[in-house]
Amino acid sequence: MIYVNIYRNNQGQIYGFIAQNHGEEIVCAAVSALIINAVNSIEEFTDEIASVEAPIEEEGYIEFHMPGIEAGNDNRDVDLLLSSMLHGLKRIQNEYPDQIFVND
Repeated sequence: MIYVNIYRNNQGQIYGFIAQNHGEEIVCAAVSALIINAVNSIEEFTDEIASVEAPIEEEGYIEFHMPGIEAGNDNRDVDLLLSSMLHGLKRIQNEYPDQIFVND
């Protein structure tokens, strides 16, 4: 089962997440596409400083963190991108509840 933990600041904005483990191939592919697209889009289209950990030896693990958002900075673009990612993850969870759990 894939586990995704979403982290929010005091204002309720998503500032990071950890995703780990595997599910069926179709579910893993969908989850990976949403997460990688969100991370790449934030890096490409915003000026927010972020850290990403995805160790090769820990396949099926990614941790993403934005200290500025955690501290309360407001970035509408980041908020939209991560809200979209979360919406997609929850839709997958609705379809495959035995394959993914999103802790929001």
